[in-house]
Amino acid sequence: MEPIWIDITSTASVREVLALCGILQEDERLNELSSAGEGNMNIALRANISGASGSRSIIVKQARPYVAKHRQIPAPIERVAFESAFYDFVDDDEVLAERMPRRLTSNSDHFLLVLEDLGPAADATSWYQATPSNIAEQVTELLDWLCA
Repeated sequence: MEPIWIDITSTASVREVLALCGILQEDERLNELSSAGEGNMNIALRANISGASGSRSIIVKQARPYVAKHRQIPAPIERVAFESAFYDFVDDDEVLAERMPRRLTSNSDHFLLVLEDLGPAADATSWYQATPSNIAEQVTELLDWLCA
């Protein structure tokens, strides 16, 4: 089977691969695609979906056989399987899973990983905005998570 390569400018390709993976149900509509961040290795998209049961947002990542920002540099496309295994490992640990998105599915035929969307503000920028009054608490929280 030839992989379906997703494209941020084509909701049709994303819709097709999400339907094949069982993520997009028949009654759901893919409303919007946007970049989920500037990655070096993968294509990462935020997909907003709506249907009879409400709306949701997911992160869709796809590995390419090259570095995304530098197509002339080859990269191991199987890396998505290792990332998927990492999310499975994290999901088995309550402390780690609390601060990580859940893996919704992966598909090795299309080199795809679909994750729970924690929202556009769910990145690590808060660690850079620590204040004297909360720095100890934030550092302790981060160290506890890293130790786990």
